[in-house]
Amino acid sequence: MAVGDIINSITTQVASYSYFQPAAGVEIIILAVPTATVSHFFLYDGTNDGALFNAASITTSGVDPTNMKIGITNTIYFGLYNTGAYSSYTGIQIK
Repeated sequence: MAVGDIINSITTQVASYSYFQPAAGVEIIILAVPTATVSHFFLYDGTNDGALFNAASITTSGVDPTNMKIGITNTIYFGLYNTGAYSSYTGIQIK
């Protein structure tokens, strides 16, 4: 993959955690996390997670989950917990 490439994923696992960890030296900006079936999403370092948002707080706070900017690397990467099938995210490689 190269700088400028689009990153997309659709997870079909139900009631489970999914993680996206880029290769070493790669940096990604997650741009959208549709929340229809996502309970919460977070940054993860392999041991600890830092909750960014849960679906309830997104709904009540006015945050637009289709307009995010979440930077991830190989050491601090992206995780989500979906409550239904076909949760997704999209982003772009910046390094």
